[in-house]
Amino acid sequence: MRSEKEIKASEALQRRIDGMNKLHTAQVKQICERLGYGFVMQQASLLWGERDYGAAHTVGPSKACTVACGCKVPYECDWCCGAGWLMF
Repeated sequence: MRSEKEIKASEALQRRIDGMNKLHTAQVKQICERLGYGFVMQQASLLWGERDYGAAHTVGPSKACTVACGCKVPYECDWCCGAGWLMF
């Protein structure tokens, strides 16, 4: 069982983390608004790929530029490769 002191220290740490997350989120939003969300996502993916080859998240087209594939079994579909969406 944790002591009251440990609980208070843990809560204080969580408040600091929450504050930093809000600050970082606001900073990322400013960058995205200035440069474009897609551009920032694409650059982040490229940088992540340079850092951890093969482990990076890939970025695809905007959902607004896709249509539903309509396949019955997405993971077996040769058209959408399991995504369920096609670019138009």
